[in-house]
Amino acid sequence: MNKKSLFIGGLILVVLLLAGMLIYTNTANTNKINDLQNQVSSEQEARVQEKAQARERNNLLTIKNMDYRNNWDKYIRVEDDENYEKIGLGGIKNLQVTVNNDTEYSVDEVVVKVYYILTNGTLFETREFSLYNIPAKSFKTDPAPASKTNPQVNSVRGAKVMLEIQSISAPKFSFCYPYDNGNPNDPYKCK
Repeated sequence: MNKKSLFIGGLILVVLLLAGMLIYTNTANTNKINDLQNQVSSEQEARVQEKAQARERNNLLTIKNMDYRNNWDKYIRVEDDENYEKIGLGGIKNLQVTVNNDTEYSVDEVVVKVYYILTNGTLFETREFSLYNIPAKSFKTDPAPASKTNPQVNSVRGAKVMLEIQSISAPKFSFCYPYDNGNPNDPYKCK
């Protein structure tokens, strides 16, 4: 064999080695690129799923909060303890009023109107007062306001009481009663 043949053979061998290295490197890089693309694709899919789940949670929360607002009287109620003292020929003393909050949110304020009813069934007096910070899934009890007739002993002429919620403020679920925002599907949602 002559030198020229050896040189051409060596050159072919070097070219084949270089080509093999290029093919190997290209394949390795292609695999890395494919792995990265798959990883990015998986991360994008996970983000899309997380966003969809967040939207679903938000939708469920919106529906629950709308139910609380539209059916508030099932969740927020006022009652007296029925253990108030009846005195003399007519009078009520030590009236305690309880607001029950069966929502999953605290309620900032409930304004209650107390109607004091005489023995003959006529209205003697009305008084309003507020109960503040009623915890979620709980209740709060406060004494009714003293009557204008005898504030020293917190008694009024009357044989019974009736209670009525006048307003409710619960920003944690955007509830403002008796506010009407004009939306017939969700009229008590605060703006």
